[in-house]
Amino acid sequence: MKKIFFIISLFASLNFVQVIELNEYIPSAEEAFVLSAEIKKEKIFIKFKVFKDTYIYADKFFLGNIELVETNYELLGEIIEREDYLFGLVKVLESDFKIIFSPDLKKEISFKYQGCYKNKICYPSVEKKISIKYNDKKITSVKID
Repeated sequence: MKKIFFIISLFASLNFVQVIELNEYIPSAEEAFVLSAEIKKEKIFIKFKVFKDTYIYADKFFLGNIELVETNYELLGEIIEREDYLFGLVKVLESDFKIIFSPDLKKEISFKYQGCYKNKICYPSVEKKISIKYNDKKITSVKID
């Protein structure tokens, strides 16, 4: 029985080695997808800098409030189709892109997204909070936490 368990364990570990190369650097989700924000004409631009060999699922975005009321947004970037080992044929973003939205005087917006590294490691869904300050109904600052 021990011999069978050992053989199964050996094949399982060899299979894992094929997926993740030894000494391969795997970026954290924070390193893989770097976010920044800017204000232009009372709209907020969330910029994504996408690490090499990573991608974000185009249909896994949520932008809205705590009560799950969605905020409309526009995505500026190249969306491509890719065969994903978890979800099959999906639309993803593999290079830098932006999301643009109007906060409609909301002071806080929830933002969620999910991505993967080399179609080998998928990150858990990431949730960020976008804090917005106003002066006379004009946006004065935006912070991503």
